[in-house]
Amino acid sequence: MPKGIKNQIADILGRVGRIEVGLLTADAELSGLGLDSVAMVEVIFAIEETFDISIPYASDTAPVTFGSLVGLVTDLVKDRP
Repeated sequence: MPKGIKNQIADILGRVGRIEVGLLTADAELSGLGLDSVAMVEVIFAIEETFDISIPYASDTAPVTFGSLVGLVTDLVKDRP
């Protein structure tokens, strides 16, 4: 996981989602961190704004863990024009 992106996402989850950053391991399930659906939407919007990306959402491809969220954002940033 790229540390810059990982740290920025952790900061957003801490600030917007009020998640204790120490809980954010690669395999930490986002639903288990206490994010309700409204908080998750706010986190996604903040990530999109921070990285100037659009995160596609489909229930079958939604990131489930902190690590998968970081991986998705990393891929979207890399593929950005």
